Amino acid sequence: MNIFKTVADLIKAGFGGYVAWGEAEALADFKATGGVNKKTSNPIDGFFSKYINDLIDYDKYAGWQCVDVIRQFVKDVYKLNPYKVIPSTGWAKNIFLNFKNNQYFKKIVNTPYGIPKKGDIIFWTTYHLLYGKEGHVGVVKEADLYSIISFDQNYPTGSPCRFVKHGTNKWYHGYRGCLGWLRKI
Repeated sequence: MNIFKTVADLIKAGFGGYVAWGEAEALADFKATGGVNKKTSNPIDGFFSKYINDLIDYDKYAGWQCVDVIRQFVKDVYKLNPYKVIPSTGWAKNIFLNFKNNQYFKKIVNTPYGIPKKGDIIFWTTYHLLYGKEGHVGVVKEADLYSIISFDQNYPTGSPCRFVKHGTNKWYHGYRGCLGWLRKI
């Protein structure tokens, strides 16, 4: 069992860490799991653990943006060239809108009953007060019919990588503006 010196160490290890979670929630999560380190051999969870609270600037252009997270995710988790399998077509929303299914990923358009799976790359379009003209993209940790927990960067603007729960109140976007997701084949 790991020994954590601070609550920040707990959050870095994957305990707590959702937007609006504080020390009490991180400690409760740690206790609820019996203090088992959440770092895992699962490559998706390993990615989340590695980059939580970090800033990713994959392309070394325009600073850390939401798209940098998915590029790093595809490279680290699937060992693929992210520009080959998910071509760059401008802003986050345009990547989804212009994406053509290939041997690596398939495009799934959001529907009223569609639910993304862990590891899906999820996209949102421009939406008043939630996204700018660029849209937004993240990696799904978990989802149900009403809410999504995704691994995001630069949401809100300037934020490091973290889990964001979407759909719990008027300030979280959930499926509002969700275009759909890309799923690894």
